[in-house]
Amino acid sequence: MNARLSAETDPRVARYYRSVAGKMLPFLAGRPAAVRWGEGSAFSRRDVDGPIHVNNGRELSEWVEKGATAFFASPIADSGEVWFTLALNGGDLPFDVVRLTALKLLLVLEDSELDGLLVYDGNGSVRLLWTYGVIDPDEIPGDLWRFQSNIASALQERVEARLIATPERDRIGRWLGYEGPVTRLEGGRITAGRGRGAGSEGEKGDVVVISTGAMTPKGLLRIPYSLNEATGFASRPVTRSDLYRFVRERHASPDHVRLLRRRFVVPLNLPRAVLRGLGLD
Repeated sequence: MNARLSAETDPRVARYYRSVAGKMLPFLAGRPAAVRWGEGSAFSRRDVDGPIHVNNGRELSEWVEKGATAFFASPIADSGEVWFTLALNGGDLPFDVVRLTALKLLLVLEDSELDGLLVYDGNGSVRLLWTYGVIDPDEIPGDLWRFQSNIASALQERVEARLIATPERDRIGRWLGYEGPVTRLEGGRITAGRGRGAGSEGEKGDVVVISTGAMTPKGLLRIPYSLNEATGFASRPVTRSDLYRFVRERHASPDHVRLLRRRFVVPLNLPRAVLRGLGLD
């Protein structure tokens, strides 16, 4: 499927979204949304009537009929429900590095008695999602951004420690081209994944960028089951067993994703449980 083509010229796009609407809408409904018409083309947050919302199958179909190929939403719902989200982006590194980082992240969550949903983004990156529900300001230290940033930092530190201790560390070093850190925490927009190691001066290499960019006030994240406008592959939730055997050309193809029967939800981690699990209380 060519992501540059819309439903106006490629009926497969409309057919795909009709087939995944029931699984996709729970991630999209009730949130400020955005749409995109192919790689490098217009990106719209607002319609003539105000901020875009896609709350049902009819509205989804209307946007696809207008030519939309990709859908995004705010991590803060109209109800006040807040998602925590991180993106793991390896740039030009082999996907095996991102895969291993995501698997270590799952282990960190298990050790902390937390749960999370991993979503392959359609372009080589993997995103972590969970919901706090509607946050009571008295339950979190400081403002929401500081609270989220401290959690992101704690997760990155724990993931890095596991990657350093992993038996695959030598192989990771060869992939990175240096023996410095495997990950780097970064706010703002996801970069191409270029980083500088912590080793001797002049050592450079790619790293897995752990980005908090979608948690900013204007942040948006690609919704699970949206097509990726740059690659034509689908954004899809992945389990641990999925990650072990994941091959993008097969498991993220629209034809494969539209046939998935399992329905995924964003798991709930209450703020107090997150602080306690990560030792930040």
